[in-house]
Amino acid sequence: MATEYFDVEQGSDEWLAARAGLLTASVVKDAFAKTKSGWGASRAALKAKLVCERLTGRPVPTFVNDAMMRGTELEPQARAMAELEFDATIKEVGLAKRDILLDTDQADWLGASCDGVDERNNCLWEFKCPLPHTHLEYVRNPDLLVRKYAAQCTAQLWVMDMDTCNLMSFCPDLPSGLDIVKVTIRPSGEDFQELVDNAREFLAELQSDLNDLNKKRKD
Repeated sequence: MATEYFDVEQGSDEWLAARAGLLTASVVKDAFAKTKSGWGASRAALKAKLVCERLTGRPVPTFVNDAMMRGTELEPQARAMAELEFDATIKEVGLAKRDILLDTDQADWLGASCDGVDERNNCLWEFKCPLPHTHLEYVRNPDLLVRKYAAQCTAQLWVMDMDTCNLMSFCPDLPSGLDIVKVTIRPSGEDFQELVDNAREFLAELQSDLNDLNKKRKD
């Protein structure tokens, strides 16, 4: 099945409702986090949240801190800077989703709300607007930016069926020449397959938990 698109404004009530119960690109890192002893605690917490949303049909309220609000407020400026600096024409995507169980007899979805699609250059854009001290870490070592957000970008690309994502950190507090860090993410076929395998395993566990709870309701 091809990617489905939903024309909803990011952050709106309609957007939150459309994402309820959906594994999305922004949280795949939490879903797949591992420690030396096994899966990380973030996996169980995310799974519980999504199970709750699937049971109720409503989004679980999420705490928004100052840094997250900063990112939302600065994103339009970051997008405008990217268009200016890199000759891009960037269009925001409300929500896209793609069936990750396509070759099975079931259906479940991976979703993505991309910060931007540049159709002319056939690539995605993902913007981060961190606090100055965090941005300076990316200036010194762009690989830190890649390691932190590669999983999200890979998931977005898979959902959108594209192969290139420009990941950009933007900090207008810093002087020109230090305010932008841009790296390009091009996942391999193996990267995409790992994403699909991990997502399927996570969603199977989620569905199993949901089935158990629904059985208790009937009992």
